Order: sequence, then C-alpha cells, then structure tokens
Amino acid sequence: MTQMTMPSPQDIDPDYHWNFVRFTGRFFCVPDYRFIEGSDYFVSEYDLKSGSITPSTDFEVVDMNADKPPQVIDLDVTIKDFRPFLTVLYPKTADAVAQITEEGWLSILRLSTKWYFNDLRKTAVDKLKDYIARMCPVERIKLAKELTFAPWLSSGYKELVTRSERVTVEVAREIGWEIAIDLCAMREGRHVLRNPPPLTESSIECMLSHDFAPINNRQPDFLTSSERLEELARKRAEEELARKRAEEEELARKRAEEEELARKRAEEEELARKRAEEEELARKRAEEEELTRKRAEEEELARKRAEEEELARKRAEEEMARKRAEEEELARKRAKKGKVEEKKLAEEQLRAKILAEEQLRAKRLAEEQELLANAREEIRAKKLAAKKRAEQEKLAAMEEDMRFAAEEEAIKRAEEEEAVKLLEVQRIERALRLEKHQRRSNYFQYKW
Repeated sequence: MTQMTMPSPQDIDPDYHWNFVRFTGRFFCVPDYRFIEGSDYFVSEYDLKSGSITPSTDFEVVDMNADKPPQVIDLDVTIKDFRPFLTVLYPKTADAVAQITEEGWLSILRLSTKWYFNDLRKTAVDKLKDYIARMCPVERIKLAKELTFAPWLSSGYKELVTRSERVTVEVAREIGWEIAIDLCAMREGRHVLRNPPPLTESSIECMLSHDFAPINNRQPDFLTSSERLEELARKRAEEELARKRAEEEELARKRAEEEELARKRAEEEELARKRAEEEELARKRAEEEELTRKRAEEEELARKRAEEEELARKRAEEEMARKRAEEEELARKRAKKGKVEEKKLAEEQLRAKILAEEQLRAKRLAEEQELLANAREEIRAKKLAAKKRAEQEKLAAMEEDMRFAAEEEAIKRAEEEEAVKLLEVQRIERALRLEKHQRRSNYFQYKW
C-alpha cells in the first residue's frame, strides 16, 4: 500500500470511481467487498481491510479535495485486462457482461487465475469453450499450462495425436521435446493397429502423468466456493461413514465373539445330545433288527400265499378269456349273417324303389303320349276343318282371290307351327327313352 497525492480530473476513470485502486497511471474506485469475498489470496496479498465497505453499500463518495485520500492499491496489470474483470464484478448495465468479448473473458480468466477468484475463473472457462475449441492445439496447450487447466491440455494433446498432420519440429519446440516424443510414440502405436481404440483424455493424462502432475497438484487451490462446500461435505460424510463403519465393525466383532462362545456351548450340547441319540439309536436298531427278522418271516409266508393266489387268478383269467373269445367269435358270426341279410333286404328295397320309379315314369310317359295323341287329333281336325272351309270358300267365292290368298297364307303358318310342335314332341320322346335307358344302365351297374 502506498500513499499518493490527489489525481487530476483527466486521470479519473469515467466508469469506475469509488475506492481507489491504482495501476498503470489510472485510478479506479470501486467497493472492495467483492474482492474480499471473491479471493482470500487477494485480501492477504494486498492487505485489504475486511469490512471497509459492506455489501449493503453500493459505493462510497470520495472527496477528492480531502486531506487524506482513500486507500490506494498498486496492481501489476494492464488496463485492457482489468476493465473486463471489473465489468464482471461490478456490471453497470444488465447486458454489460453479455457484451464482453472472448479476449475480455480471456483477460478475466488470467486475472482470476492469478488472484484465485475461483468462482469467476469457472465462469470464464465456461464462456471460452467455443474460443478454445477453435484455437490450434499448440496454442491451447500453452494457454492450458499458463492458466493451469488440465482439460484444455489433454484436449490439445489428443488433437495432436489423432489429427492427420504429423508433429513437426516447430511444434516440438513449442510444447517440449520430451512431450513431443511421447506424442509421436502414441501416434505410431495407433497407426500400427488396424482398428485402434478411441483415445480418451483420461488415457492421455495417464500416459503423460509427469506433465499433468504440476497442474493436478494445484487444482485444490482453484476450487469454487460451492465445490469447497461440496468437498467439505464429502469429507464430513466420509468421516461419518468411517466412524459408523468402525462402530459397525466393533459391534460385529463383539457379536462374533458372542456367537463364537454360543457356538462352542452349542457344540458341547450337540455332542452330548448326539451321544445320547447314538445310544438310543443302537438300542432301537437292535429292536428293529429283531422286528425286521420277524417281519421277513411273515413277508416270506405272505409272498408264498400271494404266489398261490396269483397262479389261481391267472388260471381264472385264462379261462374267462377263452370263454370271452368264444362268445366274441359267435357274436362275430351272428353279426356277419345279419349283415348279409341286411344287404339283401337293402337290395330288394332298392329294386322296389327303382321299379316304382320306373312305373311312375311309365305312367307319366303314357300321359304325355296321350296328350300328344290328343294334340295330333286336334291338329288333324283343325286341318280338315280348314280344308273343308277352304274348299267351300273356293267354291262359294272364286272371285275373291285376294282373300283366298290370305287365308292360304294363314293355313301355311298354322302348318308350320304344327310341324314345330310335332318336332318338339318327338324330341321329348327321345329324351324320355334316353333317360329310361340310362336308369336301366345305372341299375344293372349297381347290381353288378
């Protein structure tokens, strides 16, 4: 901390001017509580007095003409890097943080890493994901080592191993010859395999553990407040779990001792019980052997009786089977004789049925023939009457030639119709004769 004279108006920053913090010839005045809350390292490094500005106070009005100017801190940073850092800590507008560029976030990351503003460092890392993804692997590796961030270092090494472009001498100078040799060995090992396994960042970190060790050793220093609380809660939970586990093990040991004692007692009781049971078993065994001998004699006698009964039963069954076979043979002969009689009766019934059908058809045919004869007689009578009528009309009216011609034409038409009817009757007769012949053929075929 240094004491300085009052600055001129042109040296006063137009945006930030609360509590003086001097660096590079320009004064910034901001409440110090954000620095006090954000980093214990910053408080101890620059000897800030905790509580000089409380969070409830937005800013402090500084009298530039006062005899004693406010506390001034000299920082070894540039204005270009410090202004984005203050924009995040003290945004003047709602969208002030959103307007910070990627270079601004990179400056914020550098300062937050330098002063251990871990919450702000985590925010800057999240904001720079796309920027880091576009960066070349060598620059990413250098930036990761500068800012002590292992994920960017492993992603840079992974890209150098998996990309088609080889590791050049210039790249080796930038990243270090020892690391370059390890990366080339990893590339050669993957090229030898036809289907190499996917390369993960954890495997790279394991292979290059000597390069990651300094960064990993510093990671506890960059834990955010929430991560520190989680780590503290995790340690407390582990301690509580270890305490409970020790209590459970002690309880289990006592239970095991009690169970061992109970087991020994139970074994002694079991041994005594088994001896008594063996003696009782030997006595029962002797009794059972005697009883078994008597039962064997009785069973032998019963077996002989059963054999005699079985022999008598088989003889009775054979006699019954013989009688049953004779009865079945007799029933079979009777059934065969009955089937022959039934077949004869069925044939006689079939003959009677066919005969009745033929009689019925003959009757129908006679009726049809009678109707046909009556039709013929009627036709002849009509023809004779027409002829007579024609002769009478011819004799009576010779002069009526025209009428006679018409009547003659009518007679011809009638004759044609009669001829057609006659042909129809003949066709019916042929059909009846053919049907009769077919029935007879079927009958004789069935009979045969």
